[in-house]
Amino acid sequence: VYLENLGMEGTIHLAGYNGGGIIGNNQKSVANLRVKNCYVAGDVTADGGYSGALTGWAGGKAIFENCWVIGQITGTDNDGAYFVRGMESGTITNCYSKIGTQAITITDEQVANGELCYFLNDNIENMVWYQTLGKDAHPVLDASHAVVYTTAEKSCDGNVIGEGEYTNDESLASVIPEHTFENGVCTVCGDAQEGFIEIDADGFYNISDSKQLVWFAAAVNNGEYGLNARLTADIDMTEFTGDQYMLNEYTGTFDGQEHSL
Repeated sequence: VYLENLGMEGTIHLAGYNGGGIIGNNQKSVANLRVKNCYVAGDVTADGGYSGALTGWAGGKAIFENCWVIGQITGTDNDGAYFVRGMESGTITNCYSKIGTQAITITDEQVANGELCYFLNDNIENMVWYQTLGKDAHPVLDASHAVVYTTAEKSCDGNVIGEGEYTNDESLASVIPEHTFENGVCTVCGDAQEGFIEIDADGFYNISDSKQLVWFAAAVNNGEYGLNARLTADIDMTEFTGDQYMLNEYTGTFDGQEHSL
């Protein structure tokens, strides 16, 4: 089950179990669940419990991305209010809520001043959320409304590192500084410099020294898990610490060609 770009702004009252603003009950036997860019601005009440503000029972593998909740949830059982009541396995990524501890905590002020809207769009490929500040009480899924920018200082990877305000005026938006590359790797954020090593006709990077290997590791660690490489010489890595060449979640082909590190 894949749900995207949905919102609930009314009220839900369920006499039984498994209430939720977007989904009440998703059984593992039916399907895994993915909920993306959804929100609940209304209130949910389920007299029988096992309920969550966004989702009640999320059976199977459940993935929640870029979702938020500002409504109230009552009638839950055990130890309080839930963003998602039942979750056997899965992830909650870049989600925000005024209740519970499963998502990033937000306040009414962060909702109204555009901060929530800005961070919902942060680190996603395409703009999804909009909010005309002073008119919209919260982010909306409507491109006819305004884009939210920040005046806060940013690092070269785009992350906010300073204090600032949120605005619809693009001319006031902070500018992302250039990377500071040294031997192909940014000394500030660890990003890999594009084109530091040329790829050959077979789709492999040919690595002959420690600096090239550290660059390759940085490219993989920044999400390019399927890159391919060949060693063309023995490489001495003693000048580097272990975390500079650890390959996380690597899925490509790394051919040592009988060379050693």
